[in-house]
Amino acid sequence: MIKSLQRRNLLYILIFGFLCISVFAQTPLKKHNLKKEVEELMYSNPSQAIQIAQHLLSKPTNTDEDKAKVNLLLAKTFFAKGDLSASLKSLFEEKKYTKHLTATEKVEIELLKVNIFRKLSLYKEAESGIKDCELLIQKITDENLLAEANFNLIIEKAKQLLLFDKIDEAIQLLENKKVKGKSNLEVNIWKNITLGKLYFEKKNLKLSKEFYTQALQNATKSIPVNLFAKTNALNGLASVYFLEKEHTKVTELLNESLKNSDILSNLGLKKTILGQQISNYLALNDATNYKLANKEFIRINFEADLLEEDATNVAYNLISEDYVEQFDEAKNEYYTILYWVVALFVIVVLGGLFFLWNYYQRKKSLDEIIRYLEITRNNLINRFSEKEVVVKELSKRVIMPSDTERIILAKLKRFENSSRFTNKDISLAVLAGQFDTNTKYLSEIINTHYNMNFNKYINTLRINYLVEKLKSDHNYMNYKISYLAEECGFASHSSFATVFKSITGISPNTFIELLKEDKQAIAI
Repeated sequence: MIKSLQRRNLLYILIFGFLCISVFAQTPLKKHNLKKEVEELMYSNPSQAIQIAQHLLSKPTNTDEDKAKVNLLLAKTFFAKGDLSASLKSLFEEKKYTKHLTATEKVEIELLKVNIFRKLSLYKEAESGIKDCELLIQKITDENLLAEANFNLIIEKAKQLLLFDKIDEAIQLLENKKVKGKSNLEVNIWKNITLGKLYFEKKNLKLSKEFYTQALQNATKSIPVNLFAKTNALNGLASVYFLEKEHTKVTELLNESLKNSDILSNLGLKKTILGQQISNYLALNDATNYKLANKEFIRINFEADLLEEDATNVAYNLISEDYVEQFDEAKNEYYTILYWVVALFVIVVLGGLFFLWNYYQRKKSLDEIIRYLEITRNNLINRFSEKEVVVKELSKRVIMPSDTERIILAKLKRFENSSRFTNKDISLAVLAGQFDTNTKYLSEIINTHYNMNFNKYINTLRINYLVEKLKSDHNYMNYKISYLAEECGFASHSSFATVFKSITGISPNTFIELLKEDKQAIAI
């Protein structure tokens, strides 16, 4: 009896020991599986992937290397979800773990930043990121990883070229390169989506459809399905079918896209899809669905704009902090070197001063971005305080003879009926000279009778002039934006696009596309 009890106790001890060993042995495996699960879910169910990743980051036993890997996955997942603010924060957090990141991961981080900066219209920062990637790629030693990193960089360069209407150059850049490497399915997907977009911009609908279809097939093939890429491909195909007037097919594709965007919780994607649905329901004369889609679009558009504004502010803050840190580090390093060599080599002092000046130049460049963001924010505020500003200006009105006022107004009307306002050198002083009056009188009349300053007055005349040109001469719809900008007196493509949207409420490209659709509808 005693021996039987001893044997039973021994058996219990062995079982307990075995269970303990099993639990401890499985702990790292479980951790590994969770990380793998984040990778699998980030493009199919980002909300769940984020929960798992944040759970992993909260573990006190995590090493810096673990945090670096999970943080990068988190940044990618936030991007797929459309949360650009959170994605940027995760990406900039990676600088804490830079020594634990491989060259390939550093390239991934920079390329994701490039993507986000471009979405936020921070084109200079995006271009700078591409240059940083070119340097980082040189440190990748694995042949397959190097090939994939190079092709991902080429895709970003092609997207950048598209911004400046260099479509043929972008297509040539992509089609001259073959995707190589072990994990090339995702690279192929984004290559085909980008080519689909480029050929769509060229109005080559056949090739655009082929590339979007291939991207859709590859995205569906991935395990699990890459919903983020799939939705982008579906939207591209819907755009092609819309121009081909296959509106029933468009409805089918967009309904599927809308379901995907809900799963992804991506407001930016949902906003794009709803915008396409509105156009499609208009083409189908489906008033009921048009009203529903339009109501939802207004709600989503407001939320998406708030997210984008928040992301822009986050980008500005992170760039500023990053620059300040770099600048402080460089300055400290400079002063340390200067301390040791100033007594012996004056030339080193001069070199150090030049080095410091160079950093101040970079700070000046960053200040320009800061001013731009502040101006944007102030403009939004001014919209709400416009009445107050007008009252203030009227209270300080310049007193002038009524005859002088009538003469200047008559001259302004003749000026408006001419095309002299398209002259790039026109200014308040030049126009006042042409009117045989002074700048105070001319400025006061424009402010009082037109309720705007001189610059806005000239810009409005220029935009109205171009709008009439586009309406009356259909050849203008085929010209490049840079040519149109020059035609109506703007010095650059970007300033023209900004002014055009501020006056008309839509971009030049959108306006031209709407004119083309009207022309086609009339022809039919």
